[in-house]
Amino acid sequence: MKGKIRDTVSKWWVLVLVATLALSLTSCGKKRSSWLTSGGYECEGSMGYFGVSTIPYGNQGLYQVRLVVFEPDQEGDIVSVTLTDSSTGAFRTLINGLALQSNKEIVVGLVSQSELTTYDTLSVTPAFSNGTWAEQVADKYTDCDLPLGN
Repeated sequence: MKGKIRDTVSKWWVLVLVATLALSLTSCGKKRSSWLTSGGYECEGSMGYFGVSTIPYGNQGLYQVRLVVFEPDQEGDIVSVTLTDSSTGAFRTLINGLALQSNKEIVVGLVSQSELTTYDTLSVTPAFSNGTWAEQVADKYTDCDLPLGN
């Protein structure tokens, strides 16, 4: 009798484990697909897997630039988040010294409507300690298209 109960319990353990794994994978997929339908862009590079969105902020024509860290290459990496214009090379650093944490959404700065039309790329690179973003040689980076705002 004890053997049958033990077999039944061990089979239920496997079933519970498989169900838990399946639910965790589908909730992650839903999060990312809802990110795309909300107007955000996803991007992947050597710094990790991110989402970027721009959300209206106040009445003055400003937008919050939000970065979602889905999967950093290395948890705790210290990075710089910079807006760039791929055609002219112009840039504006939003934040330098940000520590990456999985599944976190971070407001990395405010931009104007004119800046949204000027800059087309958000770049995540290792943080710089001297000089400016343009002077660093980044061996790791992730570039994301910058949404024009909702």
